[in-house]
Amino acid sequence: MQKIKRGKSRRASVEMSFQFIFSIILVAVVVFVAFFAIKKFLDQAEKIKLLDFVETVKGAAIPLWGTDGGTQKVGPIGLNSGLAYVCFANVSRPCSFSRSFTPPVEKAQICSLISSFKSKPNSNMFFYPASVATNYGLSPAQEVYCSEKGQPLKKCLDLTSVSCVPVTGGQIKFRLEKENEGSLINIIPW
Repeated sequence: MQKIKRGKSRRASVEMSFQFIFSIILVAVVVFVAFFAIKKFLDQAEKIKLLDFVETVKGAAIPLWGTDGGTQKVGPIGLNSGLAYVCFANVSRPCSFSRSFTPPVEKAQICSLISSFKSKPNSNMFFYPASVATNYGLSPAQEVYCSEKGQPLKKCLDLTSVSCVPVTGGQIKFRLEKENEGSLINIIPW
């Protein structure tokens, strides 16, 4: 009789260890799926921030374009802290910087980014470094246009030189300024 009991306890022990191992594997899978879902959710939030910023710039430029002149502040707006600059440029012009842009180290890389979008001549706003936008499935080159009543969509930003606005601590802020009725809108960091 004792041998029978010993066999049963051995089988119970194997069954218990199998249940324990299965439970650990199940908990590990649930934790992995939870972390994966949270990461996807946070990535989507960052993508929405970038898209919202593009729409905010358009929303600030359109009413200003229709006026005789004025100033419109944009920001502070929260952006991905991995971004260093948001630059505005005309891809069909030579890459020269406005006097408000000081860090000379990154000028060559920013010019390289801008010139890489010559095939997209309507692009006029760029996220630098480009990898931040591409990590979220976005193009680092965006288009900002303004429309007038009864007029086709047209460019409204003064892009005679590259104007870059720094992203500081995940925040960006600048002014859009229009001098008079016929002038283009200037971008000025503040």
